[in-house]
Amino acid sequence: MTLMTDQNQNDASSDKDANLEQMRKKAERADVLESELTQLRKREAFREAGIGFTDGPGKLVFDTFAGEEITPQAVAEYASSYGVNPAEASAPAPAPSEPTGQQSAEREFFQTTQSASAGAEPSGQAADGVEAAYNAYEGARKEGGRRDKAAAAGLGKMFEAAAAGDSKVVYDQAEWRERNRA
Repeated sequence: MTLMTDQNQNDASSDKDANLEQMRKKAERADVLESELTQLRKREAFREAGIGFTDGPGKLVFDTFAGEEITPQAVAEYASSYGVNPAEASAPAPAPSEPTGQQSAEREFFQTTQSASAGAEPSGQAADGVEAAYNAYEGARKEGGRRDKAAAAGLGKMFEAAAAGDSKVVYDQAEWRERNRA
């Protein structure tokens, strides 16, 4: 009888350990989810208050805001205590008059890649569809748009050009392989 009791105690102990480990994992996951929910509420409160939080003074206010009450009113009060009002915090940064070094490099790479994929020598002049795509991308970035949104604008122009029959923007894998075998 003693042997069975010891075995039952060991089984019960290992079940308790497994349950405890499961409870710890669930508690850790709950902490992560709570943190994510707080961040989402904070972002929404900043949006509703009209304060941008991705750059400039709005980002500084966002990073330091740790109020108990996450409401647009609380956010606006906190921001104004630091001299940040919604109009200033959400205004996009002024666009540079000249492309930055990175923008120039991106443009050159984009044009060279498109020219090479079409079998032409890079000439600095891109096809109309390629140029329209890059201009849409560059324009969206200058207006303060995020890189992914700007890329979507550029791709939209590229798809339009492809639908219109611009062969420079259409990627044909078989044709590309054939050209590059030599």
